[in-house]
Amino acid sequence: MNVFILMDLLLHLFIIILLICHVDLQWLNLQRIKVKVSLKLSVKLRLAPTVTLTLR
Repeated sequence: MNVFILMDLLLHLFIIILLICHVDLQWLNLQRIKVKVSLKLSVKLRLAPTVTLTLR
């Protein structure tokens, strides 16, 4: 009986850890996307002044 309770607890722990890791991975992916977007924006902002200068 005790063995079954232990197994159940371990299973629950495992599932919780998996869920937490999954959420962490999604959060990391979101951060990566944010970084990519901000990099693209900063590149565009850097290019914009040069483009306006060349147009003049």
